[in-house]
Amino acid sequence: MKKLILSWGCTLLLILLGLAQQAQAQCTSSNQCFDFTFLGAENLENDYVRLSFRIKTNCSNDLSYAAFELPNGAGVTSNAVSYASEKYNYKVENGTNNPFYSIKFEGVGINGYKNGATDVFTFDVSAFEFSTMRTLRVAAKASTTVGMVTFDLAKCGVLTGGDGSTGGNTDGNNGGGKGKNNAGKGNDNNGGVKCNTSQPSDILGPANPCPGDVVTYCIKADSKYTSYVWDVPRAHAGNAPSGWEIISGQGTNCVTVRVGMKPGTMKVKVNHADCGTKVRTKPVHPGKKMEVVITGPAQFCQGDVLKFEADVEKVKANGNGNGNAGNKKSFDYDWSVPAGWEIVSGQGTDLLIVKAGNTTGEVSVSVSSNQKKNNKICGAGYDAIPVTKKPNCSPCTKPDLQVNAPDEVCPSPTKNYTFSVKNPDAAGKIKYQFFLPDEFEVVSQAYGSVTVKVNAPVDTTLYVTVVAVNANNCGAEAVCLPVKVVECENTCPTGAPQVTLVAPDTVCNLSDDTYRFEVANVQEGVTYEFQLPEGFIPVDEGNGYVEVVAIFEEDQLGQPLTVRVIATSECGTTTREATVVVADCGAGTPLPVSLTRFEGVSRNGAVELVWTTATEINNDRFEIERSANGKDFVKVGEVKGSGNTSVIIDYAFTDRSAAKGTAYYRLRQVDLDGTTEYSKVISVNNAGGAEVNGAAKVSVFPNPVTNGNVNIRFAELPKGTVNVRLVDLSGRVLHTGAMNADGTLNLTGLGLSQGIYMISITADGVTETQRLVVR
Repeated sequence: MKKLILSWGCTLLLILLGLAQQAQAQCTSSNQCFDFTFLGAENLENDYVRLSFRIKTNCSNDLSYAAFELPNGAGVTSNAVSYASEKYNYKVENGTNNPFYSIKFEGVGINGYKNGATDVFTFDVSAFEFSTMRTLRVAAKASTTVGMVTFDLAKCGVLTGGDGSTGGNTDGNNGGGKGKNNAGKGNDNNGGVKCNTSQPSDILGPANPCPGDVVTYCIKADSKYTSYVWDVPRAHAGNAPSGWEIISGQGTNCVTVRVGMKPGTMKVKVNHADCGTKVRTKPVHPGKKMEVVITGPAQFCQGDVLKFEADVEKVKANGNGNGNAGNKKSFDYDWSVPAGWEIVSGQGTDLLIVKAGNTTGEVSVSVSSNQKKNNKICGAGYDAIPVTKKPNCSPCTKPDLQVNAPDEVCPSPTKNYTFSVKNPDAAGKIKYQFFLPDEFEVVSQAYGSVTVKVNAPVDTTLYVTVVAVNANNCGAEAVCLPVKVVECENTCPTGAPQVTLVAPDTVCNLSDDTYRFEVANVQEGVTYEFQLPEGFIPVDEGNGYVEVVAIFEEDQLGQPLTVRVIATSECGTTTREATVVVADCGAGTPLPVSLTRFEGVSRNGAVELVWTTATEINNDRFEIERSANGKDFVKVGEVKGSGNTSVIIDYAFTDRSAAKGTAYYRLRQVDLDGTTEYSKVISVNNAGGAEVNGAAKVSVFPNPVTNGNVNIRFAELPKGTVNVRLVDLSGRVLHTGAMNADGTLNLTGLGLSQGIYMISITADGVTETQRLVVR
């Protein structure tokens, strides 16, 4: 009997060895230039299995991708929960329909995976979902060559590890083969109890919920179930949930969860009173799948400061319109970096600044729509970029980086805030870069500094990141500065500026006197702008006052005119007005001559003056005086008088030295005894102008200037560059530079007030200066 048992045992062992060898042979298959080997499935904790494959590439080109079929039948569609490769770097599409429903490893920078090279691929899936598969397809591509094989899992899918409680993709019900399970006495594992109906029902609930939503998943209740244990999607098997959260219902047939960012599997594990542990899963993908692409460096040296940016494809909104994923504020971003790396700033945003550690791995981001930010978009996506060390990493000295920055800012259109590097590199070789939140508006930038305005809600904290990089790109430093947004202090308890305008009621036309318009009690922090009628020529002005002379035509006299002052501060704007009348006040005591006419005209570049007397008493002479501003007069000529006469006499004088533009003239009548009196003042616009040292005649027009544009013309075209210089009456230079090609000068950007200015034109080594009136 003992020999019989031994003989039967040896025979069985030989049969099993033969079957094992046969199964092993059937788990390797070749197609095109690829050898595919299914290395088996390993039981893991938490009811997952790990599938392993080896692919040998005999092609002359590097492998482009490898794809492994995922569960996609019997009411189950699943993604892998974890994946890895041994040798090369890949970008993984976890759940794609190209070339079939699979997990797809796409090569990234692969060099050498050809001519007999191999790599091993592993990925984890739910044990229950794997048990629904009978075959499993594998495909690979190199250049344009594609190979594909199908493995029969019943022949080569022997499970290893674990406790044997999960079926092995065979025709047996629960025991790992066609034979009986060692825990039962019948065809099932519980003493003949029918367990083929003990499996939990399908999980009911949304397959594509929106990230952040609160949703419910349920299975049908069964009186035989003694416990319910729910689990939510995880980044990798055994890790913490990836943003998903069970809110309530654990231990019941329905669970309420808050949806996270990453796709994965909803799972419920029940304990059947007769049939033991049973599992049901449901693949879930938050919203519509969005394509996410990370841009950033693929290589690093320890200590490098690196920038990674996530770009999200445009997705359709929920409804009829198109959503705009370009609006990065609609999404939440969850970044992961290799161990030992430091995230400087950007977690939760599309732009990540990190300091590289000493560990290789990948920088990844999960992106999901945020319903509170934009309820028209529902989707999520993921991307990862492998990072490896540079071949040569020389030790680099980090630049010193300290930054002056405000701790608090307030949202005000009148407040500016400056972030500046302390002691920036004097040689200007270190590169400084400021990464600012979207709520900051750049006002100005300089080397090592930036000035901004803030437009953000109060009680929020924003972050400014400053990066310094040495000139040779070897050595970098970065700092992240938190800035709290607070409510602006009330610096305007009384509101807009209080203004009182002091002005004369009447001014005299063509008078030697000046007239002052001023603000009573000028306030600090307030600017004052005066708006004057044409004819008031400023001769002096400052913040809060202006002095003018009056030069009006006769038909404008006696009418009420408005002088306006505008006061502006950060608290607002106030306008005040005053009414003034311009009168012909005469010249005081009448001349001892009866002057019936005094006129002037421009002719041939000179000014011709004519006047007529009806009577003269003791008149010795007329002295002709000229002024460029209507206030300061100089004698330019003299005409002999007629003594005593009662007949009409005409006089004339030609001023050949008059500059082009408006000039003001008056007559100084001198008696035989030396007594003097003045005539009224007249203005003459001289269209020509005297030559200066033989220089070509220059015309500047219009004069006065009313629209901000001045034209400059020459009688003869200058040979070289023409330079223009504009100064005010105090000698302050307001503009200097070469004349435009079209012979124009635009004054609008100079902020000129109404008044008198001097313009100098230099051509062919000769300078001509003329008076210019701005109105």
